Amino acid sequence: MDFKSQYEAYEDSKRVTQIADDETSERLKIPVGSEYTIFPPPSTKQEAFERLKMYTGLIHLDSYVKAFRRRFPINLRTLRDELKILEAFIEEAEELSTVDAFTNKSGSSVRRNHYEYLKWKYGYYENLEYNDYDFFSADAEIVYGKYFLYKKWLQEQIGTLTPNKEVDIVGRHKENLKYHEKINPKKNITIFERIKRELNTIHWVVISQSLAKKNDVDNIINEDGRFCRIINLRSDRELISLEEYKQHYTERFENAKTNVLVKNELIEIYRTALVVKNLYEATLSYNNPLVKELYDSYRDNPKLLSEDLAFRTMIVLVVDYRVQNILFGYDSNSSNHNTVFTIRDFNYQVFNDELIGYCYSLINFINTFEIPELTYKVSEDSGVLKDDLEYDVVNVLQKRIINHDLTEKEREIVDAIEDHLPQEYFLENSYEIIKSSLLSYFLKGSFPKSISKINTVRINKKIIGWGLNSLFRELKNSKPLSLEYILFAKNIDKFEKEIIENDNFQKSNLYKYITEKPRKK
Repeated sequence: MDFKSQYEAYEDSKRVTQIADDETSERLKIPVGSEYTIFPPPSTKQEAFERLKMYTGLIHLDSYVKAFRRRFPINLRTLRDELKILEAFIEEAEELSTVDAFTNKSGSSVRRNHYEYLKWKYGYYENLEYNDYDFFSADAEIVYGKYFLYKKWLQEQIGTLTPNKEVDIVGRHKENLKYHEKINPKKNITIFERIKRELNTIHWVVISQSLAKKNDVDNIINEDGRFCRIINLRSDRELISLEEYKQHYTERFENAKTNVLVKNELIEIYRTALVVKNLYEATLSYNNPLVKELYDSYRDNPKLLSEDLAFRTMIVLVVDYRVQNILFGYDSNSSNHNTVFTIRDFNYQVFNDELIGYCYSLINFINTFEIPELTYKVSEDSGVLKDDLEYDVVNVLQKRIINHDLTEKEREIVDAIEDHLPQEYFLENSYEIIKSSLLSYFLKGSFPKSISKINTVRINKKIIGWGLNSLFRELKNSKPLSLEYILFAKNIDKFEKEIIENDNFQKSNLYKYITEKPRKK
């Protein structure tokens, strides 16, 4: 049924038969006593709204649709362009004040329509006391017909002309990506930087599976992390070109006049890969009892394996080799409207151990260069491989912390450290390093001579800084922060590039990071 038929049918249903008196006979030019019908005005607010939606609004809608059909052919381009005009008007209206709109500060006739839109959208008429005389003004009826009914009609026509909405969404998303890359061409990134970013991506994949949403200061994950069996990597660039990387460094190492720069790059890659590998082994391998228990449940109940698939799947969006978003709870169906924004040219479906296999490959490859700085020893306590530098820091205090073999005084200090700098801020190996270093300082008055780099999770550096500050104030009875304490913070990855002038350290950025309390989000 077309719009005219709809509003005419409504009018017919509401007409009331009456008998003409003398006055009516004269006015309508019909005999006295003749039957005639009237379309009575609404007598309640409910009836007024009903008439607007079923009658007056449809009259305006019919007028706008007929005008569109006269001017334009019906196709996606013309419909979308018309819709953009309405949406631009709505954006302008949203910038105005509802207070001005509701108190009739209408100003120009153009602005009056903007105000009428705000009245409709934000419940002015629903809250207005009813009167039976012009409850809705002509402007109100026009705005309702155009920016609510006509807009809805345009959206419905666009939907009707899109054969497969999800495919169309995907197609338009890819077109937008191509246009974005055309006006923002990709910058060249060195292989060294690529590898570092890829390792950081893997680190995010690993750490996110045990990261709470409330602790994600970068707003990367969509919900609390959990162990995932399948990882869908979606990237705008090709990832993990291991053979290309091997060839690059082999040629550079063999042909360089001096190997210092190449060695430094390889050492940094090596140590980063090792950190990620160790984190994986501690949290996502069978070394974690929770992971073992989960896989045992799958073995005992194979049906659970398929039922749990979507829940145990993650999508990782990678742009320029950097993680942008991690979405838990979605399968690999790329046309899902909630994940369509993640679609890229390179899509990989991998498992956790495959990503860590990349770390192992990098470590084994770099070992072939026999770089003296990367000689490894075995810890007598755990059998875990330790970097020489890190091994020196695993001193008596650190071993006693791990074994819970502490005096009462040491226990008080460690408890304070754990209160102000909780473990969730740091990678596992680094947490023991920072605890033993701080314990040495607060117990003996000095830090160890050699301290390994302390690696943190993705977290606001001011949170780490404030933790150091509050810890110092508690254990040093609010004494001024010492230069030695500030310099120690440079061992933490968040602060390692900060510059400090010893004679003026209180004006450094690092001092500010430690003394300024972070804002709550």
